[in-house]
Formats: sequence, structure tokens, C-alpha cells
Amino acid sequence: MEHLIKDLFVQRKRKGKRKGTEPYDLELKTKIIEKYLGGDASFAMLSRQYRIHPGVISRWIRVIKNGRPVSNRSKISKFTGMAQQQTIDQLREQIRKLNRQLEDERIKAELYKKMIEIAERDLGIPIEKKYGARRSTNTGSKKN
Repeated sequence: MEHLIKDLFVQRKRKGKRKGTEPYDLELKTKIIEKYLGGDASFAMLSRQYRIHPGVISRWIRVIKNGRPVSNRSKISKFTGMAQQQTIDQLREQIRKLNRQLEDERIKAELYKKMIEIAERDLGIPIEKKYGARRSTNTGSKKN
């Protein structure tokens, strides 16, 4: 068991008593994992005894069972969901493309507006909806 834990977890140097941001000692991890896997204690019991959050102990057990270290997982950015952050140049290029698309859509909207004006003028019929106009009460259907 100790050999497996040493293969899966990295031992880092400690200076005296463990601070909140320092990793746990391999001997402590080994002791806790063996107690849990031996059925001697639950996550909650081990958590209270060693003052370690049960989620941390659960992660250690999961690493042992799956046979892979936690540190090898790729991190995902919380904003983009991408494994890598985009560079400033890539973001500038994306902004430039989006601005170009926006301008194209504005031009297209102007063209549609002009087409409607020309069609209304040449055909003499109203095409564009008149805002604020009331609906006709005569819909063509008869009520009994």
C-alpha cells in the first residue's frame, strides 16, 4: 500500500507543523487510506479524528482506486471552459472578426430597409408594419 501511495502522491518537504496550504504528509495519507480501506472508519470519523475535510480523504481514496494522481487532470477555465487561455492576439483577432460581422449585419439591415422603401414606392402598397396602428375589427370571419 505504501509503495502505491508513494507512486501516486508527490512528497513535498515540510518545515515543522503543517500550514493550511501545505500538502499532507505521505505517512499520514497512508495511515488514513489504510484505515478507510480496512473498514475501520468512515470518511466522517477520519475527518473528525485527523481534522481533515472528508472531501480531501474521499479524493485520496478515489486516486488510489482509479490508480491515477489528481494533479494530472487538465484544468478548465471557469469563464471559457477551455483547457488553455487565449492569447491577447487571438482575442484581438476575434474582436476584429466580430466587429466586421456586426458591420456586415448593419449594412444588410440598411439594404433591407431601402428595398422595402423602393417596393412600397413602386408598388404603392404598405409593406412595413406601422407601429402603433390598431388592428382592424373586420377580419372577414362571421360570428354567430
